[in-house]
Amino acid sequence: MGLMDKLAVEIASILQAPSEGFIEAIRTQSILISNLIALTPIIAPIIHLIRLIYASERVKEAETIIKGLER
Repeated sequence: MGLMDKLAVEIASILQAPSEGFIEAIRTQSILISNLIALTPIIAPIIHLIRLIYASERVKEAETIIKGLER
């Protein structure tokens, strides 16, 4: 995350007469992106677990319908 912050400041410094607000905006955007990348390993398993729970509920519904049709 620190690398992305330094990179954003360096890119903003290369631009012709960047303002402090512009540099802060680029820094803020890079921090948000790096935080999102850092959260991906945490969020992905949670989403996968939610999908598995949803699929198991659908299987239970399908099983109930099939048993109803067999009678």
